[in-house]
Amino acid sequence: MEFIIKKRGNFFKAYDKEDPKTSYGSISIKTGKFNGNTVALIPLTEHLKKWKEINTYTPQCINVIEVMNGILSSVRSFPVYNKLEENIQSRNAEKEFLDLVTEYEKPEVPFTDIEEFGDNYHDMNGYELCITWGTLNPVK
Repeated sequence: MEFIIKKRGNFFKAYDKEDPKTSYGSISIKTGKFNGNTVALIPLTEHLKKWKEINTYTPQCINVIEVMNGILSSVRSFPVYNKLEENIQSRNAEKEFLDLVTEYEKPEVPFTDIEEFGDNYHDMNGYELCITWGTLNPVK
């Protein structure tokens, strides 16, 4: 049996493909509780699983950390709250990192590729930069 699955409030509902007015069951997005005919249990559970993979994201933070002579000088943070922001903020953090290295070293041609450095830079005279990723834990 095939279903049309629609989001209705905080639930997904399975409707008969042949008769779209007939509902065979629903599953709660929040709790995962199923209610209805068991023929719709597997399609609804799989749909909920795919939906959660796409729509659930653990917030993260990318930090560019600057240290001078072993003392923390600055931390520039780039929060990432969803999958769409991940690439943007990652590029922003990498650009900040490269700008700081360029500002410190003052090369003739500015650095444009972070692959030259990996995730850290140090000049052997006490100046260090690194990029770190961490998860943000919401306060409960």
